Amino acid sequence: MNAAQAELLKRFDRNHDGKLDESELAIAHETMLKQGFTAAPGDERPKKIRAAMLKRFDKNGDGQLDAGERAEMRREILARFDKNGDGHLDENERAAMRAAFKAENKALKLKN
Repeated sequence: MNAAQAELLKRFDRNHDGKLDESELAIAHETMLKQGFTAAPGDERPKKIRAAMLKRFDKNGDGQLDAGERAEMRREILARFDKNGDGHLDENERAAMRAAFKAENKALKLKN
């Protein structure tokens, strides 16, 4: 684990189990976006991801994902990608999720 990963774990591991579950990752992602962090200078992907998440899950339209909306997002992601049913996405399941989202985004770009 590098220093950045250790810092993320320290800040966002709310249940202190030594890893970030989907809920903790969502909180970390939302916090980092609010604070203006991006993957790299000029990288628009985090903004696009946030916009897509808000469009799909921000039911009250306040521009943020509240606890209930994050829980709904987590339920949908787990229902779709948690193949072993353990309530968490392991490395392979997260890779499958990223690949599926990438393919869906590509399909949307081709459609528009």
